[in-house]
Amino acid sequence: MPEVNPVGGSSQTSAVARSLLAREDFLKILISELSNQDPFAPMDNQRFMEQLASIQNLEAVSALTDGIRDLGRMQEMASAGSLIGKFVRGVSDSGESVEGIVQRVTVTDDKIRLIVNNQPVAIDSVSEMLYTLLS
Repeated sequence: MPEVNPVGGSSQTSAVARSLLAREDFLKILISELSNQDPFAPMDNQRFMEQLASIQNLEAVSALTDGIRDLGRMQEMASAGSLIGKFVRGVSDSGESVEGIVQRVTVTDDKIRLIVNNQPVAIDSVSEMLYTLLS
């Protein structure tokens, strides 16, 4: 069953781990196959080219996954930045209910946090956002 994450949350760690494990396992199998083949009956060129193409596809998909993850990260940071000066309600990192004007945005422990009343609030812990006019 796929993981379900809160809005703004991600399963980046598990996706990266699965991708890395699959790539490393594939490369280990290919290297093992190549180093254990019979020198008098080597793998035919077509099969070898198919395996090289598979490695290239795996690397391309991995790079695409990294790019999409980075794009999502930039989008999340832009969304958080747009909340500066806005009134929000949420739960602070210490578990307290917090409401007030977003003063700034920080990135700590690879997680985007809004600073509200000098308390860090993870962006996925915000429950309400209201428009506020700054004077």
